[in-house]
Amino acid sequence: MTSSFVVDTVADAVHSTVSAVTRRFAASPLRFAAIVCAASVAALGFMDWWRHRNACPGVAFWPFLGHLPAIITHQDTLYEFMDSVFQASDRPAVLMRFTWMKFVLTRDPRDVKRVLGDNWENYQVSIGQRSEALTDLFGRGIFNSDGAHWLLQRKLSSREFSENRFKHFMTSVFRAKAATLCKRVESESDPNGVSASSKEPRLSFIPGGRREVDLGSLFFVLTMDAFSQIAFGVDLGGLDGKEQRFGTAFDDVQMQLARRLTNLAAVWRPMRFFNIGSERKCREDLKIIDTFVTNLIDELLAKDASEAHHLPHQEPDASGLQEKDLLHRLLPLAGYNAAAGSGAESLTTTTTTPRGEDLRDDDVSGDHPPAKAIDRKLIRDMLLNLIIAGRDTTACGMTWCIYELCRNPQVAEKLYEELINVFSDKYSFLQSGTSSPDGTFTTPEIPADFTPQFDDVGNCHYLHACLSETQRLYPSVAFDPKDVAADDVLPSMGHRVHRGMSVAYVNYCMGRNKNIWGPDAHVFRPERWINPEDGTCKKEDPFKFAAFQAGRRLCLGVDMAYLEMKIVIASLVIRYRMRLGPSNPDDDPAKKVTYRIAVVLQPKSGCKVVCEPRHVAATAIAS
Repeated sequence: MTSSFVVDTVADAVHSTVSAVTRRFAASPLRFAAIVCAASVAALGFMDWWRHRNACPGVAFWPFLGHLPAIITHQDTLYEFMDSVFQASDRPAVLMRFTWMKFVLTRDPRDVKRVLGDNWENYQVSIGQRSEALTDLFGRGIFNSDGAHWLLQRKLSSREFSENRFKHFMTSVFRAKAATLCKRVESESDPNGVSASSKEPRLSFIPGGRREVDLGSLFFVLTMDAFSQIAFGVDLGGLDGKEQRFGTAFDDVQMQLARRLTNLAAVWRPMRFFNIGSERKCREDLKIIDTFVTNLIDELLAKDASEAHHLPHQEPDASGLQEKDLLHRLLPLAGYNAAAGSGAESLTTTTTTPRGEDLRDDDVSGDHPPAKAIDRKLIRDMLLNLIIAGRDTTACGMTWCIYELCRNPQVAEKLYEELINVFSDKYSFLQSGTSSPDGTFTTPEIPADFTPQFDDVGNCHYLHACLSETQRLYPSVAFDPKDVAADDVLPSMGHRVHRGMSVAYVNYCMGRNKNIWGPDAHVFRPERWINPEDGTCKKEDPFKFAAFQAGRRLCLGVDMAYLEMKIVIASLVIRYRMRLGPSNPDDDPAKKVTYRIAVVLQPKSGCKVVCEPRHVAATAIAS
């Protein structure tokens, strides 16, 4: 009887409770629906957390947000954070999720070979939100396209960069800009000098009479001037202190696109749609960029055909058209016919061109487009992608190289000795140097317009090693994601990646991987690139050193990038002893290096350097 009484009591209590809850929610159905939805969301969140809680060891996983809070927290030192994740997990690859986007991050050369070599067509760049975020600036350019458009631009770029006349044109531009940079550095360093722009604040005064110069900022100005001239034939004059409306807009747009990549699409898409906030400024800057490029094309088309549209396959005239900018060289490929007159309509009327033998319609199969696919918009996209690829990457490379040379003065002096040995046979003014009591070599004053030539820097193996070591530790593209088009398996750990996921090889972490580079992987040591037998610079496996990608996606402008960096770095090192300035936050080893929100690995603080002329003895400077 007792047992029956208990059962009846419990049943009555349950019935009463259910009845009370039912009556209450019947009176308020919205409340009931809200509770059910909240419970469902909580359950889904718990299941999401339970499934992925150990996906990336040492990094907290948040329901629905994934690992995004950790990324936001460490955004100023993002790549050090990724490196610490790899070291803590001791895995060649880890899985991270940002909201609904899944990324496999890898630092294993075998995975890189799979992504860029063996199965490169399966790993694309133009799928998903990331491509959409970059389209406003990148358009259909080579860095935001696959398939037909990518192949077409690859062919065109390969042919243009391989022509000797164009190489000579680029070399002349780089040398001219390097000479202008050295004059600017001397003016900014001299306490009695005049700043190139009155709007630019002078940096702090250094005891001994020299001022520090932000070489990091100047490198970005230099490369914008250089690649604008190479792409459009226009010298923006930024190093001369001219207003940089196009350059400023270009930088601002890139920063906004980088923010898009780190923010939720649900945030920036509505802002772009309603044209509010930072997206409004982005649209205004894009208009400045597009107007600049469109006006240049219109002006070029409006010129006399015999002067501006000489077919590139013919012998160059006295103006040396074949050595001109890419805009001049690409317009004929757009089908422009001088006899047809100028105007936008003539850009797409011709399907074949004298220079496009490998792009004829009868050579096109499958998804390969004919030459008529090259229109005004594609020319705009190709040229802007060239500036993005050449300007930002080389500026970052030179900035980090100077940073490490300042931190490692013994490397800088060894590099200087090589430059003297290589150049002195050709330039007599370098033969009158003297040795100082401290063992350093003092040169006479370098002529203001002196810059090394193409053949000069080609023989500087240690210089090449310094730049390669810089790219190993500070790759301009530190994080390179590719979208998975079809299911595949990565060889490092047998990771199965599914369509819609992304695989990113983290160049920054690869360069610091002890399993690849040895126990001193974190040390800046250019000697690791030198062949001990003959002193030449050796080449590493491109899938091990993927700073410029590899395989079918190997950067076509890698030689151009090295050429510019060599000319500029050599021009500075042969003139100056450099050390980090006191206002540079990175001169303190205890302080962390932070990065700007940008597509490339750009130090937030720049690179503020004191440049002491080498023709003045070190003892004299100290006194």
